[in-house]
Amino acid sequence: WKPKDETASRRLVHFSRIAIGSLVTLKCKLFSSDESDELEEGVVISCIKLPQLGGYHVTSYDIVKLAEHIVQLRLNTDLKNRARRNMASVACTTLDKVSAKDVPPTNDFITLMQFDHPKPRSIEKSIKVYHWRLLEQCLDKILWHFVS
Repeated sequence: WKPKDETASRRLVHFSRIAIGSLVTLKCKLFSSDESDELEEGVVISCIKLPQLGGYHVTSYDIVKLAEHIVQLRLNTDLKNRARRNMASVACTTLDKVSAKDVPPTNDFITLMQFDHPKPRSIEKSIKVYHWRLLEQCLDKILWHFVS
């Protein structure tokens, strides 16, 4: 990670999709907001360093966004909820806005909520995070429904 990424606790990763017939291949590369003018079609998600959990993580929101890009389909709320349920068997951690009455949110939750565009979440509520190394497994759990 570059010092700027370490300070921000996040790296942006750009995924692009190449389809030949029914075969879909993903390419990924590190992305800098300075490169936005040169950006080819694709989707950018966050690889987030969470100090309390340790390691690098991705949010369920970003995983679903990447799955939408792969299948080239905007999922409605029911399909997004199904996608999240399908990932339930993959180990995750829920970052709570508040874990109990009058208890402040965790530092990891605050870290996640501070990120600007592209935001790794849609609203400010509890969110599931998965270790980055489990990204492929999460996508498999979602995408097998789209294979014919």
